[in-house]
Order: sequence, then structure tokens, then C-alpha cells
Amino acid sequence: MRYGRGRGQRFRRGIHGGYNYRYNTENTVYNDPDLIQQAYPEDIDSLKQQIAAYKDRIIEIQKQIDKLQNKIGSKPKTTDIKPGQLKATVVENRCSGCGICARVCPEGAITIRDTGYIDPEKCTGCGRCLNSCPKGAIILHPIT
Repeated sequence: MRYGRGRGQRFRRGIHGGYNYRYNTENTVYNDPDLIQQAYPEDIDSLKQQIAAYKDRIIEIQKQIDKLQNKIGSKPKTTDIKPGQLKATVVENRCSGCGICARVCPEGAITIRDTGYIDPEKCTGCGRCLNSCPKGAIILHPIT
């Protein structure tokens, strides 16, 4: 048996003849949760408090996000919309001209000039461009 790097780590000869299977001879306590809690009670309690604080903070942040989304009206709403009832438009100051929307459009309704342009005659309102836009520059709106 050959000793590897670090205290308590040994290498065993593997089935292929190499020393590639490492095991730790001193840290067997990590396999039993009860032994871990007995060995490190302060650390466990501290971690539990930190996790609880982070959970509370995440909930608080999510509430703030929901408020802002409701305020600006950007939260997606589920409605019963049939194909062909929507048209897409580009918010030009958000569009980076990357062309992802043009590549995913099944109707070929989108062309890229300086920014994206959606031909209203070709657009069926399928929403593929909306879901693919990394900048959120495409808006679907009902046909009036």
C-alpha cells in the first residue's frame, strides 16, 4: 500500500493495477449524520441559522420582484389565446440585433436591419421569437 498526499489519505491498487482509488482513513465520521452533529455542533447550528436567514431573504426578494412585475405589467398572464390572434413587435431600444429571433421564426417574418423588424403580414403570433429573445425586446399584443 502506498501513501498519497495529505494526512490520512491512502491509495489502493485498483483493478487495473494503478493507484487510482483514494480513500480517507481518518474522516470516516462523515458517513454518519449523527456523528457529524456530535463532532461539529457549533458549525451545524451556525449553518442552520444562515440557511434560515437566506430562506427569509429569498422570500422577501421574491415578494419585491412580484410587486415590481405587477407594477410594470410584465408578469406573464395565462389567457386562452388561439394562434393568429397575436402579433409581435420589437422594442427597438432593447433590441441588440443578434438575430436569434429571425432564426427561430417559422414564418420568416423577422429581418434584422439595425434592429429587428417583424413583418406584420407574415407574423402569426406563435411566440417563438418572444421566448428566444435574450434581451426581452419582443412583445406580443392582441390584434385589434
